[in-house]
Amino acid sequence: MTTLKLIATQAKVIEKDYIDENGHGANCYDIALKLVQSLRGEGKLAQLKVVNCREGRLIPLKYSGEVRWSAHFICVCDGEVWDPVIGFPVKQEDYIKQIFGEETVERTYTNLWIVSGKQI
Repeated sequence: MTTLKLIATQAKVIEKDYIDENGHGANCYDIALKLVQSLRGEGKLAQLKVVNCREGRLIPLKYSGEVRWSAHFICVCDGEVWDPVIGFPVKQEDYIKQIFGEETVERTYTNLWIVSGKQI
């Protein structure tokens, strides 16, 4: 399966309420890690990153305030963010505004996520 198909499939699963195919809250870490691994399998230099909020919660526009996060894992590759909440890759500089809205941009920061001492 190509990474574009993978992100489209994940987008359909979480379309309405960020619930996975088993009826549980979808795990953004697992989804982002799958996307990183898929892109790396295609020979690309994908990274796992985490978006944090300086104050309050991250509230994705798509879910009309019903879903709130303290942090959100994403896949970043070649200047694009791969996040199934959006459903397709978007430019990294446009991502925060597109997913969380203009007022959230000032309150967020993104870090490279490191697991067991190595970059993922």
